[in-house]
Amino acid sequence: MATETMQVTLPASLRRYAESRVQDGRYGDVSEFISELVRKDLDEQLRQQRKVLEADLLAAVESLDCGEGRDVTPDYWRELRLRAREELAQVQPALIVEPQG
Repeated sequence: MATETMQVTLPASLRRYAESRVQDGRYGDVSEFISELVRKDLDEQLRQQRKVLEADLLAAVESLDCGEGRDVTPDYWRELRLRAREELAQVQPALIVEPQG
């Protein structure tokens, strides 16, 4: 994965804490520590989105069980894909690949 440089300003107490995590030997440098924090936050965001999706799917199944339904048309799928891309872009903009054509 390509990396980019980013400057982060921290209060002295947080800087000391980050440096102490490196001194503990778990991280090679502060950058590794910060990168892991960002990855953990990203994972948490994805977990939360997955919970919402699972709840939506459960509600959809329950509505089908009750005899309710919705026509699934090409327009429906286009709208669904667009909404999924927009939501994913909020969390992982680098991973979005726009469709060709």
